[in-house]
Order: sequence, then structure tokens, then C-alpha cells
Amino acid sequence: MTQLGEQIFQLLLIAMLLVVINWKMGLLVFLSLPIHFLNFYYFRKVIRRDTLVIQEKMSEISANLSETLTGVKVVKSFSKERSECLSFFQNLRPVVDMQMRVTISGVGLWTVFDMVSLATYLGTIGMGILFVKDHSISIGEFVAFYSYVGMLLNPINILSGLSMTFAQGMVGASRIVNLLNTIPEIIEAPDAIKPEKIQGNIVFDHVIFGYGKDKAPVIDNFTLTIRPGQKVALVGPSGSGKSTISNLLLRFYDIDSGTIKVDNIDIRKMNLDSYRNNIGIVLQEPFLFSGSIRENIAYAKRDATNAEIEEAARLANVTEFVENLPDGFDTIIGENGASLSGGQKQRLAIARAVLKNPSILILDEATSALDTVSEFLVQEALDRLMNAKTTIIIAHRLSTIRNADVIIVMDSGRIVQKGTHMELMEQQGIYSELYQTQKKMAVQG
Repeated sequence: MTQLGEQIFQLLLIAMLLVVINWKMGLLVFLSLPIHFLNFYYFRKVIRRDTLVIQEKMSEISANLSETLTGVKVVKSFSKERSECLSFFQNLRPVVDMQMRVTISGVGLWTVFDMVSLATYLGTIGMGILFVKDHSISIGEFVAFYSYVGMLLNPINILSGLSMTFAQGMVGASRIVNLLNTIPEIIEAPDAIKPEKIQGNIVFDHVIFGYGKDKAPVIDNFTLTIRPGQKVALVGPSGSGKSTISNLLLRFYDIDSGTIKVDNIDIRKMNLDSYRNNIGIVLQEPFLFSGSIRENIAYAKRDATNAEIEEAARLANVTEFVENLPDGFDTIIGENGASLSGGQKQRLAIARAVLKNPSILILDEATSALDTVSEFLVQEALDRLMNAKTTIIIAHRLSTIRNADVIIVMDSGRIVQKGTHMELMEQQGIYSELYQTQKKMAVQG
């Protein structure tokens, strides 16, 4: 902005000097300024439009490339390397062509600028010769005027360059502004309550929720009370709404009707950060960052000491495999823990939850994708983590939730059965059918 101001000031000062020396010749020079303006305005508009398209296309290409690299094993297993490369270059070709158009537009801008500048110089020389002949101006005044014309065009040249840079920069800035101006789906109450420590008393009261106003509800009249420290399992067929319940509790979505209260406070009235700091979650496919093991565990608590990190690792059975790594806790695990096994990644996610020490714990299929040995180690770590915490366990494998205090059987977003493992086995319903089916499959396997 400082350079822009300096160039505008210089432009105005030189324009005044040209008028003082000879206003008629100055008028000739000033006639070229609207042409320069129209030139810059037109090409800036074209360049800005094309740059916006280029950036959007590059975002799509980068996302597709990232997806392909993440699934590189699948790509190789289906021998799709050549077709993926071909697809990448086919998508990249229009971007290269458009970038060439932007470059050509830039060349066109400067070509027009140079032609108008040349015409201005020639006009100044021609008129200057005539005025010198009839003694309207002296040779010294003409030389000074000609020099000032060159000095006038220089700021215009710099301003045009700044305008092109500004136009391209504004494309990126406009996309950022649009993102920042996007109204979030989850809006925090202006006088939100900031709970420091939650006890873990959860009440779902006639909750109804659907992914869209015109779609059928996926949670229909769901009512459930979970006491502090209680272990509640949610089971049911795929699509019954189990994971949606955890998403609603975390307030990733707002319910359509009913209430969800934690410690007798509607979660919509709580500060999101303070509320979510009291909840820990362990997913079937935990997300890990590409840093070290220590950094991944410490993500739950940035000011954690090394002793706290190592204690969390011990409780989550992470120490068992970290001790065999050459760099120990400082081992870099790669993108999303690429160098770790499924069980090791899961234990690392549990260590993160242990360090967070939440009041409410959500386990979403935390052991479903593990082998027997890994499942034993992970389950042992989970048992330590669940101690004295309100826990919601989402599971397909019913053998893992036999010891839950209460088992909730869901179907089509509703509670269809409720009780302990023994109580539900005595009933004729979905739970006993699922359990017997899984038992037969385990025997056959």
C-alpha cells in the first residue's frame, strides 16, 4: 500500500508539472490516460476470471491426487496406475491451457501499454517540434517536458503491474472471505455456558433428527437416560442410527426437535469448546497426524509433560511396541500412521483419549477391525480408559459389549429393546437373533 501511495503521488505531481510547462502538450499526454485505464481494466477482469477458475480446478486436482496417493495400494492392486496417470493429465490439461491464456492476456496488456506509450512519445515529439518552431516553448522546456512524460509513464507502468498482482491476489482472498462468511450450521448461543468439568449425566428426551428437511428422520423419538459412570452399548443393524446418536451428542449436528441434556443443561446452551473438551472419542479408523508418536498423543493436551504422555501410553498399551522402535516416542509415524499396524494405531488413539481424561467417552466400533491379539491389547486399554467414565459403546460385534451396564438395541432410529445381555437373550428380538447369527459365523469361521 505504501508503494501504491507513492506512485499515485508521483503521478499527480508530474501531471501538474506538465500542465505548468505547456497545458496544450499536457492535454495530449492526458488523452492517453483513459486508454491505459481501459486497457488495464479489461485485461485485469479477464485475468481475474481465469485465475479464479484455475485455482478452483487446481483445488479439485489436488484433492483427487491426494485421494489417489492415499489409496495407492488399491490403485496398484487393480493395475490402474496408467489410467490414473492418464486421468491426472487429462484434468491438468485444461488448467495448463487456461494458464497459457492468462499469460497471453498479460502479454497483450503490456503490448497495448507499450503501443500507447510509444504513440504518446511520438505525439509529444511532433507537437514539441511545432511549438519550438513558433517559439511557444524553448528547447529546454521541451526537453524537460519530454523527460517528465517518461517519468509520468513509469508510475503508470508500476501501477499496472500492481493492479495485475492485486487482481490475482484478490481471487485467493475472495475465496477465503467466502469461506469465512459461510454461516456455520452449528451456532453457539451468545451467552453460552462454559462447563469446566462435566459429571456425565446424559438425557436424550424425545429426540428427532434427519439429514435434511425433506428426508425421513434417521432418529425418531429417541429417549434415553445415561447415569454418570454408566456403560451403555448401542447395537443394531447398519443404518439404524447408532453413530448418528454419537454425532448428535458431540453436537456435530443440531437436532430437529426434543432435547439433549448433559448434567441438566441443554447442550445447545453450552460453549462448544468447553463442552467437547469433556468428551473423548475412539473411532474404528482413528486419524493420526504425520508427526511423532509423542506429538500424536500430546494432541489431546498441548501442555502435557513427558511423564503424562508416557503414563497415558502405558495405560493404553502403547509402550509395549514403542520400546521396540529405534527412536521410541520420537518415531515419525508417517501420514495417518502409515508405518503402524491397525492395532498400534488404535492404541495410540486410546492413549490420546487417556491423556485428555474426558468425563464422557464414545467408542465407535473401536475393536471391530482388529485381529484377536490386537483386540485383546486394545480391549485391555479400553477397560482402563472406561473406568469411572460415562461410556457409550457403538458395536457390531456383540461379544465385545456383553459386560455393558445397559444395551440399547436400535432399528430405524428407534429404541426397540433395552436391557442387559442376559435380559435381552431371554427375549425374542433383534438382539438375540444378531447374537446367535454372529455366534454361528464365529464357529463356522
